[in-house]
Amino acid sequence: MLRTIWNELKATDFDDFLYPKGLLIFNVLLGAGEAIFFWANFGKGIDLIEVGLIALSIFVVFLFWLYARRPKINNSKSIGIVFAIRSDDRKVRKRVRGDLIEGIESFLKSCTPLEEAKVIVEPEHISAKIVSAKDAEKFLTQIAKGHLIVFGKAVEREFLDGEPAYVITTGVYVRHAEIPKKVSEEVGKEFGTFYPMRVAFRTKEEIYGFEVTKNNMALCLGYILGTAALLSRDWLMSYDLFTKLSTLLEEVKEENNATYYQLNRISRKRLAQSAINLSVGHYLEYIRNRSVKSLKKMGKLIEEVNGLGGTNKHSVLLESIFYFLNGRDIANAKKVLKKRIKNRSADHLFSEAFLLAYEEKFTLANNAYTKAFRGTPTSVKDVIFFFEMILGEEPKKWMLWYFLGLIKLKYQVNPDEGLQHLAMLSTNTEVPIGLRQNSQKKLDKLKKII
Repeated sequence: MLRTIWNELKATDFDDFLYPKGLLIFNVLLGAGEAIFFWANFGKGIDLIEVGLIALSIFVVFLFWLYARRPKINNSKSIGIVFAIRSDDRKVRKRVRGDLIEGIESFLKSCTPLEEAKVIVEPEHISAKIVSAKDAEKFLTQIAKGHLIVFGKAVEREFLDGEPAYVITTGVYVRHAEIPKKVSEEVGKEFGTFYPMRVAFRTKEEIYGFEVTKNNMALCLGYILGTAALLSRDWLMSYDLFTKLSTLLEEVKEENNATYYQLNRISRKRLAQSAINLSVGHYLEYIRNRSVKSLKKMGKLIEEVNGLGGTNKHSVLLESIFYFLNGRDIANAKKVLKKRIKNRSADHLFSEAFLLAYEEKFTLANNAYTKAFRGTPTSVKDVIFFFEMILGEEPKKWMLWYFLGLIKLKYQVNPDEGLQHLAMLSTNTEVPIGLRQNSQKKLDKLKKII
């Protein structure tokens, strides 16, 4: 009987101790052991002091047990990645933690933004309570204070042919900024196309099976964290994560793995989105301090977007702005705007018109603005700001003053200033005669309307 108890204890892991049954067995053995020790070393019988010491030690163990049973939480400012994969089988539990979770942790921490991430493995009695996505969301947000949780179950059972196999079923919940329901559904559907919700492989192939599962899950979790960062407007983190993912997926694309192919395609798309958003940040930095370094970073990111095939209406505008700001390369700035893209907006028309005005091609610029004025740019204030920024550098670009005045009047943004621009042009002898006359005509027409 003692041999049976000893073998059972050797097979017991810490998770077993965290159940009431484990505590009871441990305390019984502890109390019995202490009683035998006192009996053998301090005379026959056990006095009240020794009984008190036994009770105290059992109470201390009980307090430690209560402390150890607490859910593990992310009490740092770093990203918290929680694993709550339950299993009744000690052997399976050990393999999942050693061969799967530790491998995933190693991969995630190899990604620059996740070097300081805190990986939390919840004990069995906690994992057993997280059985649905709703449970996972509540636990992650209200208790663990993490950013992502992988929950599910791992078992060893027989395949149809009777051979034993591991079956691992998992789900994922990730925290991110609030987004429209439609976007959330699209991202969820996209995620469901490649994440391995249920994996099964024969026990005799467990080394290969765990390795493949680890790689697939690690790549997918990297994608999920990158997407969450993108949705939460953490452009640098999403950019770094998707750069790492794209590099890794390019290295394994010869494996003809459908999951890797799908993940690589979507990761490149997300990388392009992250690069576009980062380039906006560098553009804003350039505006603040005229940093040539920021401008070069902006251009490099746009070049990367083009290489990824992620060109869209936003990247086209940014690329055109880059060429204009980087040495007033009007030819390339205009060429970029002619790229074939979906959903061209009024912003493109305003950009084309601006470049014509900068070149002082009045008739073409006037026609372009007439067409542009049929719509409204995304931000009239940003259009005006850009005009004023360039005029601050080149105040004698008279035609820009003219169209800036029209924009302010058209969209009623400081319309008095718009009238002042036209009045200045109509009386300034430095202004070409044709532009002076057009400015006066526009003023006379406005006076009749008023």
